[in-house]
Amino acid sequence: MKKTSKTSNKSSRPSRDTEHPLVPFVRDKLAALGDFSHLIVYRQGDHLVIAHAGPTDATDAPDPVLRITHAGHWRFGLSLRRHDGRWQPVPVAGAMVEVVAEAVRTFGPWLAKREVIRDTCGTDY
Repeated sequence: MKKTSKTSNKSSRPSRDTEHPLVPFVRDKLAALGDFSHLIVYRQGDHLVIAHAGPTDATDAPDPVLRITHAGHWRFGLSLRRHDGRWQPVPVAGAMVEVVAEAVRTFGPWLAKREVIRDTCGTDY
């Protein structure tokens, strides 16, 4: 009997869910804590991700900064995305409101709006 392999069109990466009930909750808490309207929040797998939107020519490629993970009952943990793309857990855990507040307090510079400098790639400065 010959085996046939099934191929799937699905990517191995979980899709970004912006409709999850915790997404607007986190977005609202960020807005209440500062000028963070430039950030996007989405659920990916078991995590909520706080990211910078991608460049205007690739808005479907966000730049993740922080990840909030459910740690049981009403507790959540926080991780920071490292330069190599891996996630580094940080010693922050608690209710979602506490985790988001501590994320802003501790990682505000990572969440701040980024300046886009154009026309600096050539040698004609």
